[in-house]
Amino acid sequence: MGKSLYIAEKPSVAQEFAKALKIKARRGDGYLESEEAVVTWCVGHLVTMSYPESYDPSLKRWSLQTLPFLPEEFKYEIIPAVEKQFRIVSGRCDRCRTLCGRRFLCSMDKLYQVYRRRCSGGWRCDQPD
Repeated sequence: MGKSLYIAEKPSVAQEFAKALKIKARRGDGYLESEEAVVTWCVGHLVTMSYPESYDPSLKRWSLQTLPFLPEEFKYEIIPAVEKQFRIVSGRCDRCRTLCGRRFLCSMDKLYQVYRRRCSGGWRCDQPD
């Protein structure tokens, strides 16, 4: 069985997760890791919804005639300022069985959509009891 991966909102919350779970972890670049678990963080949001012009260049200029804009499938992009942390989190997802808290399911769903497009490996989010 793989390591458990706990994804927190920010570094201080990740440290509290590790402490509460009694994980004696070494600090890596963007994560904490022990023999049985990895705790990492998303530094707020790692991905954002794409702007309308990514769907159609004609939507770059706003117009009442193009509203409402409701795509069949929403697109997401990695936020450039936190791309390094996105790569760290998605790299841990490649190696671990993932457990995520209910509070982050919406963010994790967006993260997963971008991650799934970028990686060929499987990824699973098991809801803890």
